[in-house]
Amino acid sequence: MLRKAKKEDAAGVLPLMLEAIDSIAYSLTGEDNPEGALAVMGAFFGQEGNRLSYENVTVLEKEGRVAAFLLAYHGSKAELLDEPLKARLAALGKSAAAIVPEAGPDEYYLDSLAVHRDFRGQGLGTLLLEEFAKQAVQAGWRKLSLLVEEHNGGARKLYERMGFASAEALVVAGHLYERMVKNL
Repeated sequence: MLRKAKKEDAAGVLPLMLEAIDSIAYSLTGEDNPEGALAVMGAFFGQEGNRLSYENVTVLEKEGRVAAFLLAYHGSKAELLDEPLKARLAALGKSAAAIVPEAGPDEYYLDSLAVHRDFRGQGLGTLLLEEFAKQAVQAGWRKLSLLVEEHNGGARKLYERMGFASAEALVVAGHLYERMVKNL
């Protein structure tokens, strides 16, 4: 069952989110270990008005568990959604320069998507990508974007199969990503 996330979904969503964004989590949170990053991500997940908020998340529930999630927002809101994260970094005396714009202002952006290992190989990633496009159409947006890490060939193949095309290379948190776009 697909549904909008609730604050109570944090325990199921956050480990998947950390897996999906990997080292970007450390840049966003200012933490240098998984436990610290998860704690900060959990605090932001429960709040509104930031990139990591539950309000930007759709969960796919299966067998009474969070089987997968997607986190998406419109690129025109990215700066505003990143402000709380940048403020936290500034309070820690850390640079917010690692938080770079990942989406264009005219794009509905897939920030992250992950399927729990117990549910992989069942087409849930495809289902979530279809839901992502559906959300964009319902909101009147006509351009989608996402990032894929350069060595993640499996995800790249899925995105290409779903109609995404390479647009440019982008360095985020010291790693090379390919920005991919799809016009609806």
